[in-house]
Amino acid sequence: MNTAIILVTLLTALAVCQDHDYWVDRVWGELQQAVTCATCEILLGTLKAVAHQGPDVLRAVLEEVCTQAKIADADVCQGTAAAQAPSVFYILEQLQIGSVTSRLMCASLGRLCPWPEIDFNLTLPPEPSSQPITRSVNDNTRDGENRTVRVVHLSDTHVDRFYTAGASYACSKPMCCRPYTAADAPNSTLFPCGDWGGNPRCDPPIRLLTDSLLPVLQGLQPPLAFTLFTGDVVPHDFWLTSRASVEADYNTTYTALQPLTRQGPVYLAIGNHDTSPINIYPVSSTPSSNLTPQWAYDLFAYWSNRLSLQPSLPSP
Repeated sequence: MNTAIILVTLLTALAVCQDHDYWVDRVWGELQQAVTCATCEILLGTLKAVAHQGPDVLRAVLEEVCTQAKIADADVCQGTAAAQAPSVFYILEQLQIGSVTSRLMCASLGRLCPWPEIDFNLTLPPEPSSQPITRSVNDNTRDGENRTVRVVHLSDTHVDRFYTAGASYACSKPMCCRPYTAADAPNSTLFPCGDWGGNPRCDPPIRLLTDSLLPVLQGLQPPLAFTLFTGDVVPHDFWLTSRASVEADYNTTYTALQPLTRQGPVYLAIGNHDTSPINIYPVSSTPSSNLTPQWAYDLFAYWSNRLSLQPSLPSP
């Protein structure tokens, strides 16, 4: 048996009744030593043992380790741990150390394990027997005459509803251009954000969409046949997101896109950021009800229908 698996098994068996400080010290120590595949799996085993103590213990330990390691400001660590702990807890409860999944986690988190081979077969449908359609049935152009169809593809707008022009773009948070502190506020910083965004540490204000990009698109000739919008409306304030904030982001961005429907439908796709917590889209068989993003699917379906098919629907 793999030595790492033996150590993890022993650790799990001895994990009962250890206090918060013990787990913080152990996780922090093993995090610093996780430089190989074996030590990475030992760390995962320790986290699995922490999860056995319950989701609240796991959240508190993750928050403290994040703060102790100075990965981010204390409030960012707190918000991130609170948001991600339920999904991390579920994953660790299901995880088997030494499995393809655990090695895949260590491969993706620092490439500490070799990428495991994934047994995956994809069956493609047969090629269509009929000839491909090269012209629309409503195409009135003469043979040999080119017909231009104008389409726009928008993606990753990440509009920040709390963007503040003049706030600092050199803040201590993962995303700036908000007055998090008095030193970050307008007229108090040497690094002020502009009116239209553009700094790589900030997401854009809504005016960049409504007063700049969309008027240009509406003035194009020939007009747009349709628009593709492939998601990510939520800004990168991942430690602050909630169901309410994500729903407000949906409504803000999709309302701004409505004028494009005067030219043609807007077809939507959901992005990895477009739920809370981010990146959590569990399959229907996942038993934990607090992980389901059905509320996001429902609001997305409303806007998808409104922008592509029924522009006369009332606002939510």
